[in-house]
Amino acid sequence: MLASDSSPVTPELIVVPSKTQPEKIYEVPNAVFQVAEESAAEFMSWGMTTMGINNVLPKVDLADRGGDLKIAIIDTGLNVGDVGVSGSFRYYFPDTQLEVYDVASGLATAEAVQDLNGHGTHVAGTVAEGMPEAATLLVIRAADAGSSSGDLHLDNILSAIDYAMEHDADIINMSFGASDYIEVLDDYLQAAAARNVISVAASGNNGKRGILYPANFDEVIAVGAVRDDLTRAATSNYGASLDYVAPGANIKSINGVRSGTSMATPHVAAAVGVLKSYNQMIGVDEVRELLAGHMRDLGAAGRDEEYGYGMIDLLDARMCTENVKCDKYGVFAVEDDDAEGAAHVVEVIDKTKGMAEVSLMDESLEVKSEKACEAIAENALGEYRVVAANYSYDASREYVLSDDVTKIYVVLKGDVNMNGKVNINDSAMINLSLISKSNKFYHELSELERMIADVNGNGKVNINDSAMINLSLIAKDNKFFAELKW
Repeated sequence: MLASDSSPVTPELIVVPSKTQPEKIYEVPNAVFQVAEESAAEFMSWGMTTMGINNVLPKVDLADRGGDLKIAIIDTGLNVGDVGVSGSFRYYFPDTQLEVYDVASGLATAEAVQDLNGHGTHVAGTVAEGMPEAATLLVIRAADAGSSSGDLHLDNILSAIDYAMEHDADIINMSFGASDYIEVLDDYLQAAAARNVISVAASGNNGKRGILYPANFDEVIAVGAVRDDLTRAATSNYGASLDYVAPGANIKSINGVRSGTSMATPHVAAAVGVLKSYNQMIGVDEVRELLAGHMRDLGAAGRDEEYGYGMIDLLDARMCTENVKCDKYGVFAVEDDDAEGAAHVVEVIDKTKGMAEVSLMDESLEVKSEKACEAIAENALGEYRVVAANYSYDASREYVLSDDVTKIYVVLKGDVNMNGKVNINDSAMINLSLISKSNKFYHELSELERMIADVNGNGKVNINDSAMINLSLIAKDNKFFAELKW
């Protein structure tokens, strides 16, 4: 909601360059966003248990996940304190990896980010409680210098988003909102989404239909609040763009008990952190897809305006390990019948004639350019070879195969993660395979992945293949698609 008083003042204009359109400049009023909380009653610490986050965290920590994960909070600051100061961050979280930054002063010190309001400190406590212990928390103070109000100005918010991106945040928590659409804010968050940064924001506390911004942007996960009986909090905004609800009434954190969609939002940010600790390359669409299978439906069946898709429920979630079959993103363990990782694997149907009919099991695959497909054969020894390359997909195509072939993989050249698209995620997988850490690759490509990743067909996988993918990405209707040409 936009802050106002009895004698409104016309906001100053700010000049900001676009993040998605290189030559565009925005000249816009310096709008005020208000943190989305309300007063709270008695103590009731229940959010992490109800969502099952405390059920999966031991598994995540035991698997040593989240070491490269960073969750950013843009808010009123943080009372860092130390282990001997009750009500401070370090009193409760002495070992959490912590980074801080104050937009107003440009300083990255505990003194500079002092929280004169308490809102940011409360939000940070919730995120820290629910994130993997190896992850890093980045708290960015976006309040004006010396301000104790819950008002955050647009220019500070944009600078905070920029800082979060520059410092490799994977998730941005925004427990604030305003009623008006602001194109430059949308622009910045689209730029973040293009880097697979997941933005999570509060729906607002007006208690009426209409999701506030930035939660109302397509690229942002919008979060409403529920009470302990899992009914919508009376003040929680609702509407068609609401994604999820989360515990937001009487939430205890390191500096007391508060309520509001501000308190619900960090629960979702923490849950997304669990997912991203297993695969940092997933974007907002993949997160929504993964969470669809771990949802407690509330209200009317299916998605509805009051509860969105429902409340994230990780109580029975099984996380991916080396010894189980996992989903195609490597996040959750799945039953054999539910496995999606082999969506593009087809069995040889008829070897008696020395021929194989090939059909694609994933009918959503769209081949946007000619000569984009490749067929790779696998034999009983797990060895691979290309049997057809650089052709347009044809479901009726037949391949002459030797008797040792057991499977055919029909893939898009460059589609390293085999999800039916060629995009920056595939480029990232190639780049990560070229970087070593502690003498181990961030992602060591399998033989099949290496064959698909060799876009230029020179027998090697290197930055040239990644560059070919990146150069082929063309923005269209704010969505990326690939038009690779050979």
